[in-house]
Amino acid sequence: MFYLLMAQQDHRYPTIKPMLDQGRIKKLTDIFTYIPKTVLAQDIGKNLKRLNDLLERLENFTIKDLLVIGNLCSLSRREMLLLLDAEFDFREQNKLR
Repeated sequence: MFYLLMAQQDHRYPTIKPMLDQGRIKKLTDIFTYIPKTVLAQDIGKNLKRLNDLLERLENFTIKDLLVIGNLCSLSRREMLLLLDAEFDFREQNKLR
């Protein structure tokens, strides 16, 4: 399955790692500044509604989902978990306001 994903990879995925390294991507949803949700949803085998549901309720993401997204974006497991954690922090801070 991983080889199939790599063969059909969107040309925008390689931009994610450099953007993370430059600090332009700080949380999970920042990825969608560079890659449309529709593209990512298709590439991880989910429909757009399901991806939107996962993004609305981050706790429902599986580790496998995060690893697949990370593989597409050339991000490590640690980097993906840090992006997820930063997303949780961002949402908590915005709830307090």
